[in-house]
Amino acid sequence: MCYPRLAGWLVLYRKYEMKKHVTVLFAGLLALAGCGVKKDSPKALKPKIKKITAVKKIEKPKAPTKKLAEAKPQVKKVEPPSVQTVAAAEAKKKDASLRELIEIKNTALKSERYDTAAQQLEKIVSEHADHSKIGDFKIELADVHMKINQHESAYKLYRNFAKMFPSDSRVEECQHQAIMAKYYQTLKISSECDATDTQKTLKLCAKYLNNSDFKAHSKEVANIKLTCENRLVDKEVYVFSTYLRQKKFTSARKRIDYLRENYLKGNPTLEARILYLECKLAHYLDENDERSDILDTLSDKFPESQFTRMAEGLGNMKGIFNA
Repeated sequence: MCYPRLAGWLVLYRKYEMKKHVTVLFAGLLALAGCGVKKDSPKALKPKIKKITAVKKIEKPKAPTKKLAEAKPQVKKVEPPSVQTVAAAEAKKKDASLRELIEIKNTALKSERYDTAAQQLEKIVSEHADHSKIGDFKIELADVHMKINQHESAYKLYRNFAKMFPSDSRVEECQHQAIMAKYYQTLKISSECDATDTQKTLKLCAKYLNNSDFKAHSKEVANIKLTCENRLVDKEVYVFSTYLRQKKFTSARKRIDYLRENYLKGNPTLEARILYLECKLAHYLDENDERSDILDTLSDKFPESQFTRMAEGLGNMKGIFNA
């Protein structure tokens, strides 16, 4: 019997059946996984891959809805400082600045560095105009200006104080110092012969003397007033002599009239000088009768005056004379 051959065929059959069952089992597993393989297919182990036919467009993000737009992040508001707080800070800063300026000013005054002291006082006056002691600072600054011969600046400060504080007890002294500051300006040499400062000084003196409450410096102010008047008279006499040399007799007569109208009332001693000028004009015009009458008046009213003697000497002089 052929038992051995039958046994070989049986082994081969079993191997084939086992391989078949394994293939079926694997195909079933792939089917369950969705790979779509067919039973007994040679491509059962290869999954199908779908082709991509089109690329989807990437959609833009949608705009936020109205509610989302209105929902802004909450930021904590910082309240600004109050007006009182700001004012207090500014006042503190201002006081510190004032103390520093005063300290520098005092140091400069002690060492007689008046220019530096004036600079600090000017800052105080300009930057702290609302200070309760602004009047004291202005007077101090004016005094410093007087020391360094800045008379115009001192004059303005003294006058300003008198206007701002008319009831202050220092008004009289400020008025006196204003007169002195303006008077010092009349002493400067000017090629233009400007008499503006002299005229202003004269008005200040008259205002001081007319105030019954001002008595401390009356004598000094009266002397300054007389000096200023004599200077203005000297100027008018100089103009008179110039017209006389130029034979402008009408203009010369007007200068004499101006002296009578503006200066004779306040200074009666000026009458002898004016009579002398009239006598001189009459002498030059050969108006002998007029000259004799004027000379008689001079002799009667001012027998000891130098102008009387000068008028008497005109009879021996000829030509054009200087006043």
